[in-house]
This record gives sequence, structure tokens and C-alpha cells, in this order.
Amino acid sequence: MSARIKTVLPLLDHESICRALDSMGETYKSSENQIIIESRSYYRRCTLTKGNNGKYILAGDSDDLPHSFKNRLIIEYKRAYNQKLAKIQEEIARQKMLQKQQEEKDYRRRLEENKRLELERKRLEVEHMKANDRRQLEEAARAKGTVSADTIPGNQADAFQKDTIDDAIVRLEEEKRRLEEEKKLYVENQKQKIYDRARKLGYSVTETEQEGNIKLMLVKRTY
Repeated sequence: MSARIKTVLPLLDHESICRALDSMGETYKSSENQIIIESRSYYRRCTLTKGNNGKYILAGDSDDLPHSFKNRLIIEYKRAYNQKLAKIQEEIARQKMLQKQQEEKDYRRRLEENKRLELERKRLEVEHMKANDRRQLEEAARAKGTVSADTIPGNQADAFQKDTIDDAIVRLEEEKRRLEEEKKLYVENQKQKIYDRARKLGYSVTETEQEGNIKLMLVKRTY
């Protein structure tokens, strides 16, 4: 004699339930919180409905839903869920790797830009010194009265060049400060990520500085 049954099953993920039914060769209709198993609805409609606690409730006729069906559904669900979880973990790992590669690429770019700016700054400083030397020689010549300012070739051009170099040096210094701030922010963000991950794993972090380099050490107390 058949009877109406309701059984709470340890099934939580809707997609994994559908994949399990597919692997069992069952036909079904799926909505947001319910799955109607058509291939099992001989005497009564057989359903899997999401309960208030998130677990799915299997309901139908006992003749349509033997114990072996429920056991196999749980086994196939676990297999489908573990496969889904593995894919998610692989995707998370891939995204983290891509993020790390991008961060390292950005960091190297900032280092190269810093080097380029430093070389350009030094070159401009040399030009600045040369312009100053020429001006000092011209001023000395004028003081001795051996030459007129109007007869010195390139006098005005040198003054203009010096002003242009001064402006360029100011811009380079500002750009260098901006890059240094970006570098500092990058280091702080990396440190915070390490601190957050360490706390999740039950570690504390000690920070030391040696020769301008920051070293972080993970510490875990055992009692």
C-alpha cells in the first residue's frame, strides 16, 4: 500500500540537484524553488521544494520514491556539487593569479617610470648647471666691460632654456612624488591582504624593517 511521504534531504544547491537528476536519467521541470520530477510522478506529483532552512523536501508517493532513489539522488548530488565547487575554486585561483600578475606588472611599470623620471631629472639638472655656468661667464664678462649683453650670442636663448629646464624639473619632481605615493599605497594594500588572510587562518603578523625592506612574519600561538 502506497502512502504520501515527505522527506527532508541534505540538498541545498538547486543547480547541483538538477545535474544529479540529469545523471540519473530523470525528467523534470525546474522553477526557482521547486523541481517537479515528472519521471517519478506516477501516482502523485513528485516534487523537490526548498524549505525555510534552505534544504530541499522530497514529496510524493512512496511507490514512486523508493529508498534506493533517495540514496542515489544524494550520492549524485554530492558528486555534482563537488564538481561545481572544484570549478569555482579553480576560477577563484585563476582570477587571483591574474590579479597578482596585473599588480606585479603595474608595480614593475611604476618602477621603470620612476627610473626614467630620475634619469630625466638628472639630465635636466646637468643642463641647468650648464646654463648657469654660461650665465655666470656672461655676467663676469659684462662686469669687466669686455662684452655687451647685446653682443653675446644666445644670451636670451640661454635664459629661456634655463626657465624651461626649471619648469621641467618641477614637473618631474611632482610626477616622482605621485609615483612614490602609488608605490606606498600598493605596498599598504598588499600588507592588508596578508593581514586579512593571516587572521582568517588563525595567525597574527609581526612586522619588521631591515635596510629599508619590510618583512612580515606569521605567528600562531599554540596552547
